[in-house]
Amino acid sequence: MLVFALSGFAQTVATLQWPSRYAAKPPAGIDTRWLATYRLGLSSMSEAQAVGLSATAAQMIGLSLEQAGRLQRLLVPLYDEIKKDDVFKSVRSTLPYCYSESTPTNGMATVYLPEKLDTNLPPIVFVHGYGGSFLWPVHLLAKTFPDRVIIAPAYGLSGGNIHPLYLQQALRATQERLQLEEPLPKPVLIGLSAGVSGVLELYGPRASQFTGAICIAGYPPSESMPSYRTGHKLEFLCGEKEIFVQNRMLEKRVEKLQARGVKVTSQVIAQADHFFLAEFQDESMTRLKLAMSRLRD
Repeated sequence: MLVFALSGFAQTVATLQWPSRYAAKPPAGIDTRWLATYRLGLSSMSEAQAVGLSATAAQMIGLSLEQAGRLQRLLVPLYDEIKKDDVFKSVRSTLPYCYSESTPTNGMATVYLPEKLDTNLPPIVFVHGYGGSFLWPVHLLAKTFPDRVIIAPAYGLSGGNIHPLYLQQALRATQERLQLEEPLPKPVLIGLSAGVSGVLELYGPRASQFTGAICIAGYPPSESMPSYRTGHKLEFLCGEKEIFVQNRMLEKRVEKLQARGVKVTSQVIAQADHFFLAEFQDESMTRLKLAMSRLRD
């Protein structure tokens, strides 16, 4: 096993950029006046400070007033924790990039780099959900897997349609940042909410490029099912109150995948809804560690 200290820096979080023709188009279908105000707010304050705007932002992207207010209450302590973390407290937010007025000519990713790099541990590629690339889930992942490189590409309003070549560029930029001659191990894909669709579209036809995929707060859409077969490894982590858990849609899709020879497991967190990752952190991270360990089997 090769483990070595990264040269030039200790444990850190870097914001990487690279030229790209595959960046996401600017947000569409949102009130332009509100969008301009939100962009101004994001440009003049940190992501931790901007969390106060999250309730309004959440409403604009489709959540009810009650859901938006609850999400804001859950996020405040998460950002308070980030502000106390010496590694994360000064990290640049990629939300202004996600809400760009025009299609960017560069790609951007938040990348967590451990103090020591174990080249036998697959890095994590985190695909964000709807609303942009927030820092809090990256922070949770870094606390849970502190020894892994974590790459979080920023892809417009939703990672659900992330371009595969954009992801390859993010991996290449990370490789160059680490100054490694040999490529990193095949990464584990982790998708959150709408990012689950992006992960499943990436992994299905390109399974040989990845160790496996973990889907948080999402289920496999029917259009992604045909690309899955024997040898694929999938893990689902959901809340008990999710509609696709209650109507057994997740269970039925998992059974179909298993019939195709896919190695797939689902875990359901009791009394939890779509926001369980923020509300039930300890149990979520324990379940996530279990899912990660199964991908190695």
